Amino acid sequence: MLASGLAIKNYQRRLVRFGKAFWLPLQFALVCPFASADDVPPPSESPKPKLPEPLTLEYVLNLDVKGHPSLQSATASLELQKANKELADSNDDFTANLMLDARAVEPNPIVANQGNNDSQAHLIIAKRLYDFGRTSAAAEAALADVEGSELLYADALNRHRIDIMSHFFAVLLADLRYARDNEAMSIGYVAFDRGRHRNNLGQMSDVELLKLENQFQIQRRAYFSSQADQRNMRSRLANIIDRPGELVSNLAEPVLRVPLAEMPEFEELQSRAMADNPVLKALRLQISAAEERVKEARSGRNPVLDGEARWSEYARDLGGYDQWRIGIVLDVPLIAGDSIKANIAKRNAELLNLRARMREAEMAVSQQLLESWQSLQNLKVGREQTDVLQHYRELYLDKSRTLYETEVQSDLGDAMVEITEARLQKAMVEYQLAIEWAKLQALTGQQVNVLQEQSNETAL
Repeated sequence: MLASGLAIKNYQRRLVRFGKAFWLPLQFALVCPFASADDVPPPSESPKPKLPEPLTLEYVLNLDVKGHPSLQSATASLELQKANKELADSNDDFTANLMLDARAVEPNPIVANQGNNDSQAHLIIAKRLYDFGRTSAAAEAALADVEGSELLYADALNRHRIDIMSHFFAVLLADLRYARDNEAMSIGYVAFDRGRHRNNLGQMSDVELLKLENQFQIQRRAYFSSQADQRNMRSRLANIIDRPGELVSNLAEPVLRVPLAEMPEFEELQSRAMADNPVLKALRLQISAAEERVKEARSGRNPVLDGEARWSEYARDLGGYDQWRIGIVLDVPLIAGDSIKANIAKRNAELLNLRARMREAEMAVSQQLLESWQSLQNLKVGREQTDVLQHYRELYLDKSRTLYETEVQSDLGDAMVEITEARLQKAMVEYQLAIEWAKLQALTGQQVNVLQEQSNETAL
């Protein structure tokens, strides 16, 4: 009877000890996932400062536009590759797992411990010791993907800067067109009004009057169209700088630097582009990553060496239960079926596809470079022509103004329209020159920069 009471007390102590060992880890396992959640809500964005007036090109190019939809895809791709790299790097990290097994059993009659509670708690710590190249190949591939995504993000940012420049210039050109059409409409109305007066006096026929009215209506329609374009172009500029709805009234005309005299020959630019173009460099890194993944797939036939340590607590003691164990496990694949072969074929196909994309990208970059280079050559001639045109219109305006002041018949109004048109033509050439120069910079792997006030000595 005394022995039976001691056995019951010993069993009760074991249950208390097991309860502590089981309940605390269970609480930890249930609470931890909620306490260490990674999904932290993003902080609320602070209000953006109001755009200045007049708005300068330098200001909009320096705005933080990382949240713009056209850049978010590149950002998401970069973050994805960084996550993949962390995942690849973690393949040989230490892992710690808590395994809780609550169960009731009907013990075999020959077992000394006839308890029904066979619950167990195990703490397992493991580490990949060596896998004969699989982890290193995956890590190298992930690193190359991250570096490639960084280059693609830089290229996307350059292209977005060019889009900002294009929309900024579009607003300035819309203002010049509005000024031209406003002057033309005003002059057309004056001519039409004078025609009506002469028609009332019988000095002009109805046909000639209708001709003047038709010309005025054409000019009036162009005026309202250019007026609408002013708002549309400002709205597009607001969207491209991630400020939808913020329409700026005044834009400052930028001082641009496009040193055409310093432009290298096409062959030199092509050599630079093949070496430094971010898209081509990213594709080379992606090819390198694909080659590493082929190695990773082939290493699936290699053994894997793992180290493992385990600490255990049991509700009942049995001779076959270990309190702790430490060991090294060598896993040697003998028959893997077709899964490894299929994975190798898949990775080789991905590598072949990337090499084809590389050749296609090289041809595309070379063609884009040639088109921009030729456009600059043509625009260089266009710049000389618009310089002459503007000089001619300025002299003609002076002549018309002199004739007007001496009360000699003059086409002063038409001369004013023509000088505005000449300024528009010159601005179109200068802005297009800046865009094509920026494209050359982007294609050759440089940061886009065409502003005079910023250092641009190594533009190309």
